[in-house]
Amino acid sequence: MKDRYESIRIDEEDESWSRRQRRPRQRGVNRGLKIFLGILLSSATIFIFWTVAMTLFIQSATENLSKTTNQSFVKMQENILENQRRAQERLTNERAEREEARQAQLAQAEQERRLASPECRFWTLQDEQNPSEKTKAKREKFCPVY
Repeated sequence: MKDRYESIRIDEEDESWSRRQRRPRQRGVNRGLKIFLGILLSSATIFIFWTVAMTLFIQSATENLSKTTNQSFVKMQENILENQRRAQERLTNERAEREEARQAQLAQAEQERRLASPECRFWTLQDEQNPSEKTKAKREKFCPVY
């Protein structure tokens, strides 16, 4: 019986020794697996945060770019409209000046034509030789300068 007890005890000791031998390996495997999973989880978390941050950055940059582009486009349109308004104003002023010059030329030509007319010369000569109200009125009628 004693032998039997000792053999069981030896078996138990062998078994406990072998469990102790295996257990550290299992702990090492479990510990290594935990470390690996921790690193994997940390990497995944960092990747997700980085992805979200880049997405927000890209959206912000896109919005800023579109605002800047829209502002530039609006400013460019305003400049174009202002330049068109100025060009139209210059054109209108030039037309008005040309029309005034044309009217002045027509008036000058009409005045020269009337001064050169025989009636103007006649009444001017009459008024110079025999001044009277009648000759003065006729001269004013036919000669616009006097």
